[in-house]
Amino acid sequence: ANVVVLNDRAKELIARYPVTLKCDLATDNPNIALRSVNGVAEVTPCDVPEADTVLTVNGELKIASGSAEVLARYLQITVNGQIITWPDGAVQLKNTAVLDSTFALRAKPALYWAARCVVMLDPALDVAALAKQGVRFDTPRAILAQSLATQAAPLFEDDTDLEIVPDGTAYLKDDAELTAALIRRKGNKLYVDGRLTLTAESAALLPQLEYCKVTGTALVPAAQEKAFSASCVQAEKVQTVRG
Repeated sequence: ANVVVLNDRAKELIARYPVTLKCDLATDNPNIALRSVNGVAEVTPCDVPEADTVLTVNGELKIASGSAEVLARYLQITVNGQIITWPDGAVQLKNTAVLDSTFALRAKPALYWAARCVVMLDPALDVAALAKQGVRFDTPRAILAQSLATQAAPLFEDDTDLEIVPDGTAYLKDDAELTAALIRRKGNKLYVDGRLTLTAESAALLPQLEYCKVTGTALVPAAQEKAFSASCVQAEKVQTVRG
């Protein structure tokens, strides 16, 4: 178990019999408060817990700067996933922040932080204005359009992994299926940040693609394997599906 709460009678019985407790915390505190979060939890200086609180996070725990005193008030924190911290004073963006032309209208002279990635593909995004305002970015990865890269690159920290893609590339945050409707909506230059699935009809669409990057797995029917190999699709992993 995560937490086991014992009273005097329970402790007496456990001591008498061959019982082994496998848990993160065993306590005889009857006033313990249990808080469980599935997904994303956040600890901030304003999020003061009740006394004797045990926090269990099944997902991500984000800890804001200045939260040391709040963390000390928790009896215990268990994270089944990832603990995320961000730089002091940084403005927090979405985990994957896709910036469009309106971002420059509201930008402040500050450090912006994204836990996963910053995407700059909108040709209308005024990168020069961002630089003039003193905007900076801290993120593990950045995807930049070719025409924006020269001005945008200096805005990122030195340890950010910069990826340059052709102008006109459309960013797809989740899994996608290659269809004629997808090409009509997004164009023939695709960045699929997830899995790309090809169907029996997809082989005829492959020659239409000018650029296609897949960060996850490309699922390819066996009958299309040859056509896929001759296409421009770059995938981290290719899995052939039979039947």
